[in-house]
Amino acid sequence: MNPVISFIGGLIKPVSDHFSEKSKIKSAIGKRKDELTKLNLKAKIKLIQKSGDASLSIDQANGSDPIPWANDATLILFLLPFVLSFYPPALPHIVAGFQALDGMPQWYKYSLGMMLISVWGYRNLVSPIIQSIAKAYLSRTKL
Repeated sequence: MNPVISFIGGLIKPVSDHFSEKSKIKSAIGKRKDELTKLNLKAKIKLIQKSGDASLSIDQANGSDPIPWANDATLILFLLPFVLSFYPPALPHIVAGFQALDGMPQWYKYSLGMMLISVWGYRNLVSPIIQSIAKAYLSRTKL
């Protein structure tokens, strides 16, 4: 074999080995980051589940709602326009009511929404939404 070719081969091999090792290291770092991300997500999910279980046990220990009729009253108020929309003489009043509500200040609308969340309960309204989002994400990532 030609000494020049063996000399060039001797120079190229360490360089190619270096780039090969560098590629393997980058791949291993990427895999490790993925594993750490998955472990972090699993820990967060466990924490959410534990806090949900704790909140449920606190609710059960406290008994029923502080204002048991509030849920029923707000449900009736929300369904009333729907039911009355089948009664033609009530339609102008329903439309006028929603137009008046549309003219209310934004802060009032948000306050009304927060009041409804407090009456119906945060866990009853928001927790199912968060849980469905988490389940959809978990099914996509397959933790």
